Amino acid sequence: MFILFFSVALVYATLITLVPTTATPVQSSYSGYVTEGTLTIVTKTTLLAACYVGVNSSNDVWCLEDEGTNARDAYFVTNFTMPSGTINSVFVRGEGKSTSTSAGSCTLALWNVTAGAWQSKASGSCTTTDVVLSYNISTANQKTNFIDGTIVRAMYVLLSSAVTDDLNLDQLRAQVDYTPAADTCTYGGSGNWVINCADNCVKTTNTDVGARKNNITITGTGTFTLSKGNITGYKDIFIKGTDANNRCVVTCGNGGCFK
Repeated sequence: MFILFFSVALVYATLITLVPTTATPVQSSYSGYVTEGTLTIVTKTTLLAACYVGVNSSNDVWCLEDEGTNARDAYFVTNFTMPSGTINSVFVRGEGKSTSTSAGSCTLALWNVTAGAWQSKASGSCTTTDVVLSYNISTANQKTNFIDGTIVRAMYVLLSSAVTDDLNLDQLRAQVDYTPAADTCTYGGSGNWVINCADNCVKTTNTDVGARKNNITITGTGTFTLSKGNITGYKDIFIKGTDANNRCVVTCGNGGCFK
């Protein structure tokens, strides 16, 4: 077995159902308080890993944003990274409650890229009973407004005039329905073969690229694994990219490799 490290451009591969990670936070998630009665963020603090994991699912493990005796409205934000491919819809769901029996308003808001501001999409009366709020981004106009490049920003906020109200969050997640971009793991049968390393190909069968006439080009960050399968018949292999921090790991094993 050998491992080759190649410098290539940065590309990410993701999964069909998208939720916050259960490991160390990789999404940008934070909490803090907004200007009272508005969705204007005043301060923010990155969530600790334990708190971040706690809001992955509706499991009654609450994450507290404590504003003490200050007249402030608490919030949580998570930025969800969209997978590569065609986004069909993004279902955003939040679940939270107040620490006080005084009724406030729990609100699920999304960052509107077009307007450059947070926009309330669902709300409900909020006391010590948890409130589930959701919104589905599905139309072309909604996708334009609420998907910022590859990011959907979601906020769960408690708006209340009661000084002692603090916010407990149980869940803030997004589920993405999307059509994945076609992978490049299978040779088309003729001509050059361009492989996106972000497809994380695992080849277990032999592939002939054709009478030493066609080239193989590998771009992207990820892994390309030859396990038992051999690649033959190619003329040259080209690796594109110049950043040493962004590399494709090519592994040969179990008798498979480039021949």
